[in-house]
Amino acid sequence: MPSGLQQLEVLRNRARLLHPETSHYMLFSKSGFDEHVAARAAQDGTVTLVDFADMD
Repeated sequence: MPSGLQQLEVLRNRARLLHPETSHYMLFSKSGFDEHVAARAAQDGTVTLVDFADMD
């Protein structure tokens, strides 16, 4: 199942506890990302998506 917005939001919420003003988010996935999280990452420069093919 592709990773989605829920994983990104969990990551954002946890990051706010540590460094709320200086966060960059990286999501790694073996099964890719759904269209919602891909669209969010395309609009948000603080989000990087890395799928299995990129890890080669």
